[in-house]
Amino acid sequence: MMQESRKSVSRRVRHVMGLPRRVAFIAANPAGARNGNEITTQRLATGLRARGISVEILRPGEPVASMVGRLARGPRRPELVHAFHARRSGPRGFGLARALRVPLVTSVTGTDLAVDLQDPARASDVRASLGRSRAVVCGHANEAAQVRDLVDDDALIVVATKGVDVPDALPPATLSKRPGEVLVLQVAHVRRVKNNRLALDAVARVRDSGRDVRLVLLGDVLDEDYAAELARAAGAEWTDIHHAAVPHDAVGGYFASVDIVLNTSDAEGGSNAILEAMAHGRAVVAAGIQGNVAYVGADASRGLLYPVDAAGTVGTVQHDLPALVELLTALADDAPRRASLGRAARSWVRTHHGLESEIDAVLGAYDHALTSD
Repeated sequence: MMQESRKSVSRRVRHVMGLPRRVAFIAANPAGARNGNEITTQRLATGLRARGISVEILRPGEPVASMVGRLARGPRRPELVHAFHARRSGPRGFGLARALRVPLVTSVTGTDLAVDLQDPARASDVRASLGRSRAVVCGHANEAAQVRDLVDDDALIVVATKGVDVPDALPPATLSKRPGEVLVLQVAHVRRVKNNRLALDAVARVRDSGRDVRLVLLGDVLDEDYAAELARAAGAEWTDIHHAAVPHDAVGGYFASVDIVLNTSDAEGGSNAILEAMAHGRAVVAAGIQGNVAYVGADASRGLLYPVDAAGTVGTVQHDLPALVELLTALADDAPRRASLGRAARSWVRTHHGLESEIDAVLGAYDHALTSD
């Protein structure tokens, strides 16, 4: 766990006296959503409840006035509001926190920093939400560095490394494959920031070199125009390549089925899919962007990164396709290397991404929010 304060390093976590009994989560997604932000929301709710803290998850669509009317009095009144997306949840979170006169904590996302903060029409919402927060929760140190100039001097910036369960054994495989076939999995919704087209093109090039390689893309279509572009590029194979997202507890069967997990995103705040792939002992190949470097590492000991020029905005980031194809080709030919990377990744996740340490870090943010002046 690492925490940063712009005002004083000595203003770190003061445990016990500042912990809330009731917290309101302002979710960024409707109930049942199947994305990383919702997975994090549910994981933290479960962890906090296990510590004896009551958590109420408030969903998009309910006006602030309605939330205030339900929660202002009685045993459900929260002592702290936690928004799970600066732009999408922050304004509603601030409205509720201000009405109830309780502090606001905000979890910043990769989309906040890599997409919304770069859009003049959205950046003001991100800045306002972070500036109104008593504490900001980030997924890794690179996010914290970006956030530092966006928060109030008294706000605490907390790095809460995402927790992930490391299974003792792989679940039953969901996908079948031919003898000798190498399956490559991308767990990502179909939208431009995930750059699914690059995954499609890279695997096609590896297959054209004579390897028996197949791509499976697991995720819902969030951009219909982009999905149509992918379908045209893949042709008749698209119906086999694209699988609609499944409930979170079913994703493990996909990881158990495949040989390589691929991430080609233009931006990531810290991919739940990558962490879970590593926890399942899969070999990961990923774009060398900040969020991926934090998990995969730059030394090729627990996963492989290909070069990216991330100076552009989403949709203009330059990915080194030949380098990606070279990495995928080499791994397709080297089962022992895939196994070695998977073992190292699993061990690293077990050591560095425990569920309890994530909850400890979030409680540190709550403590500061409740006890700071």
